[in-house]
Amino acid sequence: MNEARKTLGSAASVSIMVKAADVTSPETLAWLGGFHAVSAFNNAGFSTYSDSLMGFVVDPLIVIPIMVAIVLGGIGFPVLYELRRDVRRPSRWSVHTKITVAATGLLLVGGFV
Repeated sequence: MNEARKTLGSAASVSIMVKAADVTSPETLAWLGGFHAVSAFNNAGFSTYSDSLMGFVVDPLIVIPIMVAIVLGGIGFPVLYELRRDVRRPSRWSVHTKITVAATGLLLVGGFV
């Protein structure tokens, strides 16, 4: 689980850092990437840009890792841990995990429609 969280954070971080590489220093890029990765995973909604992330709306390299971080952060560590342990056996999931997975699926599908 820890590896997945680090990978996701790194993907969100690196995507923002690559996009803004021509604008600022490497230290600032690392801070911007880390800040936005943590903000996305916590679904805080904070951004260091005046227009939030609207400047990146057409860039899948930025949008997809941020989107995945928001969804996984919303699911939560207990559910992610249980899914990692028993992903193929939903009958063994706790009620909390079943409700969370069902609600997340409904919200994602409803958002696409």
